[in-house]
Amino acid sequence: MRVPPNDNMKITKKVIHDFIDILEKKHKAKLGLALIHLLAEAGREIDRASHAERELVIFALATRNIFEIYLIIRNISESDSALDCWYGQMHKDLIDINSGLRKLAEKKELNTEKLDVLDEIYNQALNESPFKSKGQFNIKTIALNYNYGEDYDWLYRLTSKLIHPSSVKVNGFHAIGEVEQYIVALEQSFTYFCMRLEEYILELMNGFKA
Repeated sequence: MRVPPNDNMKITKKVIHDFIDILEKKHKAKLGLALIHLLAEAGREIDRASHAERELVIFALATRNIFEIYLIIRNISESDSALDCWYGQMHKDLIDINSGLRKLAEKKELNTEKLDVLDEIYNQALNESPFKSKGQFNIKTIALNYNYGEDYDWLYRLTSKLIHPSSVKVNGFHAIGEVEQYIVALEQSFTYFCMRLEEYILELMNGFKA
């Protein structure tokens, strides 16, 4: 499988770069910084997809991620509480990662002093932060809010089988990469959400320029 860097990808990347330039020059506030980071990640996903030579798995992951980035950008741009939750989730993610490492280290009877230091740093940062995340930053809930529930269900069902060592992926690795319907569906989904992202960025740009 080869997904060529088509014109839609190039146009979306240019719009992303143009908006990042605007944000970096004039709008490095709370929302602006979040958008800069999300847009940069969207650009990286487009690069991965355009260079996914014979790698259906990489292209599937890029499609799933561009879908999520589009939803997150809409969500945090339209809700201050969602933006606070997005920043708060970063603290929660770090604490969750450290907690998992601690459990593994304790099970293997390893020294946890460095993890203790990280715990103190993360907890202090969380206590001092104005941002809080109540529960997980749930993509499915956001998808449903924007009427993308069916897209979420289909995309996650397919990409989960391709990303993880599922039976169909492991036992039919070469065959599954040649299934035209999967390739076309992913290409169309990726292009569709790149276009939706591009359209939404242009809307935001007009607001930031005003």
